[in-house]
Parts: sequence; structure tokens; C-alpha cells
Amino acid sequence: MKGMRLLAIILLSAHFTMLECKWNVAQKTYGIKKFLNSTFPIWTLYTTKGSKPRCEVDVMQYITKNSIAYHHFFYEGRQRRSIIIEGAFDRTRKNRIIVKPKDGGLMSVNEIVYLNTKCMCSVIRITMPLLPNHHSYDLRVWNRFVSSKELADCIRKFNKLEPRGHIIYNASCRNIIRTASAVQQLQLPNPSAPRERL
Repeated sequence: MKGMRLLAIILLSAHFTMLECKWNVAQKTYGIKKFLNSTFPIWTLYTTKGSKPRCEVDVMQYITKNSIAYHHFFYEGRQRRSIIIEGAFDRTRKNRIIVKPKDGGLMSVNEIVYLNTKCMCSVIRITMPLLPNHHSYDLRVWNRFVSSKELADCIRKFNKLEPRGHIIYNASCRNIIRTASAVQQLQLPNPSAPRERL
């Protein structure tokens, strides 16, 4: 009888351990839409791409249940550039989005692997379908938290995933979205885009 009770306790303990593991795994699925759905500019602070331009920032144009479009500003040398990026949210994996420049270019998959909801910073893994085994990482953050001390949590996670990252943001980067041309671009209407509740 004691043997049966001991076996029952062991099985019950194993069952709750499995439930706890499943809960922990579920907690690590971060919704990328929650992070991107912001009226704040989203800056890239760190990246692992050696050839990536400096001062990268995304400003949302519109967002729907299944898609998003945003202006992507950056400096290429001393030249300010901007392109419109369109993205489709993955319906089966809420931490992924497939993005591509509106005017043509290579498609990539952005996958959020860490999200700090307290200061809205995230670590994002970028994968090109043509090179599925090659990944790069960005640390991105909402504009209002770009100088927050609480970013340390995101920085630690970023360095753990890829210690070869480097910073591409500094205070002068803010000028990229303060110019008259930038403001004009951000005010462009998009009548063809449906407005849906998320």
C-alpha cells in the first residue's frame, strides 16, 4: 500500500513538473505585434550586422490585424535615407513577422526572442530565407525609453545571444526624424490601408 502511495506521489509530482515546464515555455513566446504597435519611433540601439547603417529608426504608418507598414529611416554615410517596409504577421507564431521593402528587395523574417514590457525594449532575430541558418540580432527600443537605465536587462540578453554586437545609436540620431522632409513623409495618408481593431 505504501508503495502504491509513493508511486502516486511521484507520478503527481512529475505531472505538475511537466505543467510548470510547459508554462515556462509558453511564457517565452513574445507577441511582436504588441511591441510594434506603437506611436513612438522604435530605435535600433545595437546590432550584430557589421555593415548595418547607423541611426536606424522605424516609425509606424499603419497597423491592422494581419499587417503593418512603417517608415524606416537611416544614415548611409552622411546621406539620410528612408524606405517604407511592409510586414505580414505570422498567423501561427505570434512572435514572428515577415517584412519586405515596399519598392522591392529581399524578404526577411523578424522574430522577437526577448521582450521587456516594462521599458518596451526587445531583442529581435533576423533571418533571410535564402540563408536560413544565418541569423543576426537587433536590440530595439521605444523612443521614450531609449535612455532608460532599465535597458540593462535587454542589453544582457542581447550580449548573451551574440557578444559581437555593436552600438549604432547616439544622441545625434534624433535629428533624422526632426527634419522637415521626415515630418512630411510621416504625414502621408494611406487611403488603401484598412483600419481594423487589433
